[in-house]
Amino acid sequence: MDKFLRVNFSKGCPPLFTTLKSLYYNTEKVSMIQELVTSYETSLKTCDLFSPYENGEKEPPATLVWVRYFLAQHFDKLGQCSLALDYINAAIASAPNLIELFYINAKIYKVTHLKEAAQFINSKCAKYMLQANMVKEAEDMCFKFTREGTSVMKNLNEMQCMWYQTECASAYQRLGKYGEALKKCHEIERVSKWLNILASSFSKSG
Repeated sequence: MDKFLRVNFSKGCPPLFTTLKSLYYNTEKVSMIQELVTSYETSLKTCDLFSPYENGEKEPPATLVWVRYFLAQHFDKLGQCSLALDYINAAIASAPNLIELFYINAKIYKVTHLKEAAQFINSKCAKYMLQANMVKEAEDMCFKFTREGTSVMKNLNEMQCMWYQTECASAYQRLGKYGEALKKCHEIERVSKWLNILASSFSKSG
């Protein structure tokens, strides 16, 4: 894999990522590709070689451009749009006349904006669900735009989504679940106190 990647980056092969895309079902292979190509990028930036431990003919500047072009597609495929944009923008800065770079740049931006739009729509749906006393359905909806591996409630508290807690407390009150409503009110109070303390510390430091 190492030799294959180096040859293709050196000669400038735009379809390289498409060629390897079939391997992305295998997490071990994805990790191996990422480790190799990110190491190329780091080394090419500093010494124009694929590895700092080699003594050979230096690579032309175009090689680093193609490496970054690949990494942009790689991280876009993994859903890491911010990192993908960093790589493609760095590539564009080095080769502003290369049309392939702008195509990938536009593709990543489109996905990013679609995700942002979806998050906005999902949050609106969740709010209306709570107003209709559909608490469980609203929580399921919020799961779509909160961090994986964390409970929805914990993530929403971290994001300071006070609107959700307020609407949720009102929904529980309408449903006659006063214990749950009171619990939400306590959560709102706790987060509000924390925000006041944070605001106070910033004003003092200013």
